[in-house]
Amino acid sequence: MLKLIIFDCDGVMFDSKEANRKYYNYLLKEFKCCEMSDEEVDFVHMHSVDESLLHIFKKYKNVSIPDVHRFRQGISYEPFLRYMNMEPDLIPFLEQVSPHYALAISTNRTNTMRPLLESHGLAHYFGKVMTAADTTKPKPAPDALLEILNYYNCPPTTHYSSVILS
Repeated sequence: MLKLIIFDCDGVMFDSKEANRKYYNYLLKEFKCCEMSDEEVDFVHMHSVDESLLHIFKKYKNVSIPDVHRFRQGISYEPFLRYMNMEPDLIPFLEQVSPHYALAISTNRTNTMRPLLESHGLAHYFGKVMTAADTTKPKPAPDALLEILNYYNCPPTTHYSSVILS
């Protein structure tokens, strides 16, 4: 019996590709580096911030990754939230399922997830939000999903059923 629906953020709730492009290009510009290639945009769109920074700055030997982290932690992601495009059917879907199922999020976003939910009025739908900052092993490791399952007392089983919505 279905009890819980776990969402990802990027590519499920929001199209975040343009926000990612703007954010990481902003960081690159600050350190006097070139904008990302299309391959790099695709990479940062699917990886954690730590992995993304290592990937896009690897060719710039003169840039210290700890310096990049210090800089990014000192800026707000708020200017980039406007480039996050909410999927058009998200709110109607949440309205339909939230009375019947527990809802959670597992994402590789870090400190941007909660402000994003707040800025779009979505926080109240989700009882548990797990980000890459909330676990020692972010996705694709199962740790965040296991934490969510434990929180909702939904032990993993060997028999799964899934629903794919397109």
